[in-house]
Amino acid sequence: MAYFEPRAFTREKPLDAWESSSFSFRAHWQQEVELLFVFEGTQGLTVGSRRALLRAGDLAVIGAREVHYYDAAPGDGRIAIAIVDASFLREQAGWTERHVLATPVLHRPDLASLFRTLADEGRSRDSYHAVAMKAAALAVFAAILRAPECRLRAESGASADGPPASAAQRALGYLEERFADDVTLVSLAEHLALNPSTVSRLFRRATGMGFREYLNHLRIERASAMLVDPRTTVTDAAFACGFGSLRTFHRAFRDIMGTTPRRSRRRAPES
Repeated sequence: MAYFEPRAFTREKPLDAWESSSFSFRAHWQQEVELLFVFEGTQGLTVGSRRALLRAGDLAVIGAREVHYYDAAPGDGRIAIAIVDASFLREQAGWTERHVLATPVLHRPDLASLFRTLADEGRSRDSYHAVAMKAAALAVFAAILRAPECRLRAESGASADGPPASAAQRALGYLEERFADDVTLVSLAEHLALNPSTVSRLFRRATGMGFREYLNHLRIERASAMLVDPRTTVTDAAFACGFGSLRTFHRAFRDIMGTTPRRSRRRAPES
């Protein structure tokens, strides 16, 4: 998915973590704080308008409500991702949205074992795994808070990426709600009360894609999810997701998924 990602954390389990190969994932944001650690290889990351190529031992801290996306060739490396509830961090670590990093990436190879614990415990789900994960996450944030790159922004201060990120969130939310309609760059610009050329630049900077490319990805992802249900026809999925013709739908599906809708359905795993 790539928009606002809702999660339902609890006081007992206020985080999640997993290990993965490096990957591409289009623009999204969430209410939680996201950590990305590279064990080996590389991983591309853009937060707001800042792009970074992370290498082994690098750690990125993505604040709550920051629009970000990943770009990397799958299989290029190994990474760990941890999503941590912001209220847990406020209560247990004193971390707030006023804490900012002078650089989007810290080189902290010494934290590898903590991220290994987070990923392993997140996968195993053994007894008391949530306790072990909370302890590891707090140790990571203690290291971040002590880092010289971490500073506390003044109450009235505003991040340079603040307004663009806010507009990007509104843009993604609009497309999430209206992707099946005849939405255009002009209608999006009108919704944001900005001119189309400004929105076009903002959109590419925040998502790494042009407006039409992003919209097609969103529509194809939704159509692909619909086609998992054998009762949904290709025609129904195409028109329900905003495509004006089957020809346009098939072309976009092939460009994005690398196959046709029917072949994709045949390859889908049975439940």
